[in-house]
Amino acid sequence: ISEAYGEALSAVQAEPSAAVPLFTDLQSRISSASLFSKNDTLDDLPTSSLALLAVEFHLATALLASPAHSSVDRQINVRRCRDLYYAYLRKLDELEDLLDDELTRDYRQMLEADEMEAEGGSSSSSSIRVDGGAGTTGMTQAQVREAKIARFRVRKAQREEVERLVALRERRNRLGVADQDEVDGYDDDGLERNIALAELLGHAADALDEIQSSKKELEMLEMAVMMEKERGEMWRHKGSGIDTGNAMSPLAPPPPPPPPPNSLLNKPMEVTRVTRDPVNGQLQLKREEIKSTVFRPGWNQPTMTLQQYGDMEVARAREREARQKQTESDNLQNPRRYEQLVKDGMEDNANLVDASAKLDRKWDEWKEENPKGSGNKMGDRGDRNF
Repeated sequence: ISEAYGEALSAVQAEPSAAVPLFTDLQSRISSASLFSKNDTLDDLPTSSLALLAVEFHLATALLASPAHSSVDRQINVRRCRDLYYAYLRKLDELEDLLDDELTRDYRQMLEADEMEAEGGSSSSSSIRVDGGAGTTGMTQAQVREAKIARFRVRKAQREEVERLVALRERRNRLGVADQDEVDGYDDDGLERNIALAELLGHAADALDEIQSSKKELEMLEMAVMMEKERGEMWRHKGSGIDTGNAMSPLAPPPPPPPPPNSLLNKPMEVTRVTRDPVNGQLQLKREEIKSTVFRPGWNQPTMTLQQYGDMEVARAREREARQKQTESDNLQNPRRYEQLVKDGMEDNANLVDASAKLDRKWDEWKEENPKGSGNKMGDRGDRNF
């Protein structure tokens, strides 16, 4: 059974419709083998059997991801998925100390709301139910949002816990630790058991969210089924010959046959422009064909791909870098003061040293002609005693 479970679990991601019969067969085999009993506690279950508690959850997930041929088929699948999610949550609820208080409360409120709606009690109440519809649990919209946020936090915490424990398992495998030896407080069986329990809690939060979403989807599917029936009746009265009793039959009339190759419908539209010659005043006729450019967008279309634009930008950046290096190389050969030559490490260049000496002499001469403070024309004004 464990090997069949692993095979079915891998098929959920690859092809959900192929995983449905696998999980259905697993469900029957587990029931026939009586692996789980209502009298079992969490401690009574072996570690190898904990993952099999999620068969109903994975079967419902595969059903939701499977394509449906009509709204009626989708409606049947969604209703079956709700029953499977409830069956999964019922199993976890019967095992003591597995579901936390928040998940248990949400599950029982949803179950109570559905039972009261089935009895017809929801039609006389306008309060907000836990799944967002009209019901009798008395939850406000703010409480519904808080419950959803709490489930998201539980799901996130359990996924992080699973990742931590899986990393610890890989570490044990790398080190070759014996099964009975403990690493970070876990032996091999305890580690596998905690991984399975964390995954079950994460699946429980997902199941509650799917039950909430499926309620809204069922309401839309009911409208879609009614619309399909009305369209079927309409085409039946028009004599289209469509059998509306078959849910798989198409409800739209057959498309018209294509026009023959030489038909006028295959020719493009022709436009004749009438203008007047400005010289002699005679009328001029110009015939144009409107083809695919009729529906051309009014904005400019891209002329290159992102890869081409990226290559152009890289080429421009390299060209700018080369020009900058050339400019810096040229500036190193320009004459400048000696102290700047020392900073640049060019004091051994005789030509630059001679040029710098000339610049330094000019700078000293200018400083002698313009002593410090000579440009302050306001220095002699005012009372010098202050």
